[in-house]
Amino acid sequence: MFRTANPFSGGLRPHNVNSGTVLAIRTLKRRPAYPQTYQPQLADKTHPTKDHSSFFQRHLKAWLGPRNVRGEYYRNKYYYPPQNHKPNYIVPDGNTVVDPSKPETNNDRRMGNTRRDPSLQPFPQNPYCKTALMISNELKDTIYQQVQQGAHIQEIAHKYGIKLERVEAIVRLQEIERGWKKEVSIL
Repeated sequence: MFRTANPFSGGLRPHNVNSGTVLAIRTLKRRPAYPQTYQPQLADKTHPTKDHSSFFQRHLKAWLGPRNVRGEYYRNKYYYPPQNHKPNYIVPDGNTVVDPSKPETNNDRRMGNTRRDPSLQPFPQNPYCKTALMISNELKDTIYQQVQQGAHIQEIAHKYGIKLERVEAIVRLQEIERGWKKEVSIL
């Protein structure tokens, strides 16, 4: 055992007196902050000692559900794409996404006027995970007419609570669609 001089005490002491605690602190693994409110049924480990899947991997397996022979998650309602061009988590019980009397905008969701069932959202525990709403054809026509009359796109985006890029895309697509209608390319 080597002895080293301690500059503070002036004496000699063994160099490995506190090295065990220092090593223990250095080798501690930092643990991620696990969500405390979300406690689903965890998926079972595939093998009690050989499965080294993490907390989040087991939660993902529990959310995805079991697989069939072809590797598809047959019980997960988000796995299969919808065939009618409407999202599965918005229209499961037949309610319309867009109310024809009043267009639902992003401001409605901020104020809490949402008609969605929170259990049907992709991440129900995360209130900040919002998907884009469908915009009715009447609102698209209104936006296009206002732009043609000289209104600024920023004002329209703020008025309806729609992102600026989406308003620009609506205007461009309306121009293309109206041009095709003039050329009788579409009916």
